[in-house]
Amino acid sequence: MKLAAKSDTLDHLSEQLRQHYHLDYDFIIMHIDKDFNNELVSLTHMSELDNLSSIRLVGIENVSVEAESANCLQEGNSAPVPLPVSSMRKSTGWPEVFQVPQFEHVELLLQRGNIEYAKIKSC
Repeated sequence: MKLAAKSDTLDHLSEQLRQHYHLDYDFIIMHIDKDFNNELVSLTHMSELDNLSSIRLVGIENVSVEAESANCLQEGNSAPVPLPVSSMRKSTGWPEVFQVPQFEHVELLLQRGNIEYAKIKSC
């Protein structure tokens, strides 16, 4: 699907996708993130998308925890209610070495905080 113009919000994009593909279920939007070794991650803000970005829609299940808990209590079982395994979970697991991406604005804030702490500590 090609969009004539970039959506302003995630809600607007979700609605466009829902209408175009006639979707009647909940989903999350994922995109390839260069900061995470080109892995699929959940889209949290429209600014994360480039002009030619590809996205993937992942359907999610709606589970009523209250209803499941009520059933669990009626049967006398006190174990926690298991939630369904997400379809986003990788079968390969976590990598042996996880590279944390550098976020310049966060690094700057941490550096400023360290300087302030050093000033206070030396007084």
